[in-house]
Parts: sequence; C-alpha cells; structure tokens
Amino acid sequence: GGFLSERWVGVPAPEIATITNRSLIKYRLIIDECGGWEWFQSLLAVLGRVASKHGCDIASVATRVVLDWPRVAGAIVGAVNTTHVASHERVSGVHLDDGDRDAISARRGVSKLVAPISRILPARRRSSRTVAAST
Repeated sequence: GGFLSERWVGVPAPEIATITNRSLIKYRLIIDECGGWEWFQSLLAVLGRVASKHGCDIASVATRVVLDWPRVAGAIVGAVNTTHVASHERVSGVHLDDGDRDAISARRGVSKLVAPISRILPARRRSSRTVAAST
C-alpha cells in the first residue's frame, strides 16, 4: 500500500489521528498488527537494498514480489501522478533472484495478516465462514 515507498524509510510512525487517507489508516493498523513500525522499517530497509540492486524503487520491488507469488495474475497499484505510472511500467523488468526473495521473506510477516484483516473489515463484508472463524 501507500507505505511501501522511500518516503517512509527512517521516519517516525505517523500517528493514526494525523492520517487523513482511510486506506493509509487501514495499512497503518495492519503494520501495527504485523509487528509494528520498527518491524516495518526493517522490511523497508530490505526492500530498499533490493530496489537499489535492481535500479528501481521500493514499490516496484514490493509489486514484483506479489506478482511472483503462485496463482497471482495482477496487482492493484495507485497512480497519483505520471511519475507513478513510469515506475509501475518498470515492474516487468525487475527480476528477483533467490537471495532477494529469501531476504524479503525473512521480514514479510504475511502469516500475521489474516486475523488483523478480519478485525478491520466490517462483518457485513466478510463471508459467514470468516465471521464464524474470527468470533
């Protein structure tokens, strides 16, 4: 999401009350549930090293990671301005090696995401199976 960029490297965690974008509030809550801002900074550091190695930005590496997962055919990305479009076009040229994937996987925290997302989404938007599992 919007936090996967160079803008957030090495900066203090934004207070939720100061975030005006609803999506960023959701992403900030997920970061807290997955390990907190310190954990997220370590993930950004790894993504930043991989991005530097490949001559791209953190968002492009993060997108490439998701696109390389099995059974993933696409990724939804934002394009606030034309510079973002150019960055997204470069994703297809990013080719991660095993070392890149291992370094990123060591910081990923994906297994922690299921419960936080089920608590963030309103019950009416979840399936009955998810509601039953989270109550």
